[in-house]
Amino acid sequence: MIAAERAFISGLKSGLFELKDYVDFDKVVEHTEKVKIYLNALNELLSSSDVSLTVHALWADNPKIFSVLGILLAVRDSEGKFVLLPNGSNVHMSDYFNSPESVVEYLSKTGLLSFFHNQKVNNLIDYVFGIEVGLDTHARKNRGGELMQKYISDILSSKNVTFQCQVPVKKLPNELKKSFGKKRKVFDFVFKGNDKTWIVEVNFYGSTGSKISETTSSYINLQELITRVPGYDFMWITDGGAWKKDSASLSNAIENINHFYNLKSFEEEIDKILEE
Repeated sequence: MIAAERAFISGLKSGLFELKDYVDFDKVVEHTEKVKIYLNALNELLSSSDVSLTVHALWADNPKIFSVLGILLAVRDSEGKFVLLPNGSNVHMSDYFNSPESVVEYLSKTGLLSFFHNQKVNNLIDYVFGIEVGLDTHARKNRGGELMQKYISDILSSKNVTFQCQVPVKKLPNELKKSFGKKRKVFDFVFKGNDKTWIVEVNFYGSTGSKISETTSSYINLQELITRVPGYDFMWITDGGAWKKDSASLSNAIENINHFYNLKSFEEEIDKILEE
């Protein structure tokens, strides 16, 4: 391992999350509250001795009750999920919520009814709250990126640097827009040094399942498009423990990305960067 790789790895942060960052309980409560009235009605299914009869009665009262059945399988957008039928065709999951008969079929074929009865689930509101907590953990990747952006914003603000966040190509000067052609892209940061404008991408790789190699190749190409325009340069600020297990991508990034930093090295080099 070359010295530059060792230095980069030694400065990596394994995580950015404080305990409060692991689950956004305000969002969990908000999502649960949105469907609470329907879930409360569906609680009748848990103690029903005749599910079909109960479904028909609930349907007669308010068919919209069943629009929330997707969340019982941890699916928030049932319109966007497809179900494979025995004949090989596909239907939207939400199609099962169009009649009481198809609702009963959904409950039966998904295994929800037997699960609820065997596991003695007695409150769908509590059940969905647990699902929402689980779904929120999948949002941690996005929160990692948000926390990275906050770190960078704080560093730039401490140096009194004026910067822009989430800048689309169409908002860049014409010469840069020409370089990108019809490519659509939103950059995490744009800020100016003494003699050049920096176009910056920021991310955090906490898990080894991340597609670091694909991102590295993409950013090498991105750098080429940006640096062909005088007065502009590209910077990649990235962090996270996954880099320790992808030496090939790390070598590729160090060799081919001219300005490649983790949080520690960016903070150490910011004064020098601003002089460029």
